[in-house]
Amino acid sequence: MGKKIDLFVLQVALAAAFYLYFRGAFRSRIVALLLALLCCFVLLRLGRKLLALVKNCRWMRKRAVKRGAHGAVMRLACLPEDEAISAVSALLSKSYGAVPELALVQQHPSLHLSEERVFELWRAHRGSAQLAICSTCRADDSCRALAASLRAPRVALVDASALEQLICAHPEHLLAPQEKAVRAKLHLRRAAQLLVNRKNALRNLVLAASMLGLYLFSGNAVYLFCALALLLLALVSLRHAPRPSKLF
Repeated sequence: MGKKIDLFVLQVALAAAFYLYFRGAFRSRIVALLLALLCCFVLLRLGRKLLALVKNCRWMRKRAVKRGAHGAVMRLACLPEDEAISAVSALLSKSYGAVPELALVQQHPSLHLSEERVFELWRAHRGSAQLAICSTCRADDSCRALAASLRAPRVALVDASALEQLICAHPEHLLAPQEKAVRAKLHLRRAAQLLVNRKNALRNLVLAASMLGLYLFSGNAVYLFCALALLLLALVSLRHAPRPSKLF
């Protein structure tokens, strides 16, 4: 929210700077206003294009996939056990080919896998040739040493950090890319909710009255337009029920 407010203030400052520059150059309020809006529109479009180019570079894509991999491990910890095992099995199959017998430990990624848990899973699968123990939490060196020392079955330990690396290598399995149109729709809906907010209705009415007073004193049609726009936002906001700040 703070970044959006900073961006809005920067846009207003740029528009005011362009308006003052063109006002001094052309001595016309209407021309200065139109040129200022045009320059702001061009700069915003150019900034979005540059931001899209930066996001599409290789380093930024890797960084985004890495952040998504951390969230995917958390989702694996929250999924039902059969769904999580199916997803991890598909990931291991894509990464290593044949999938051995699989045991999954679903814990929060901030926790650590215990040696007792590894030993219990190994005992539960005695008689198998190989066992892959996958966990959504971290495994320390002692757990890795224990897993490497076990036989019949041999144990391969894949903890949260290893899962994140596998997801980064094959993001198509657990990272569903969000469509651009869906993201744009969500951004528009979020902006509409910020503008049409019943909590801001009184503030918009006060600002509309201030703009109307400035119009009466100066005769500038820009103030009248701003006053009418703020009045419209206030009236529309009053039609929406306020969102509760607390559930209980």
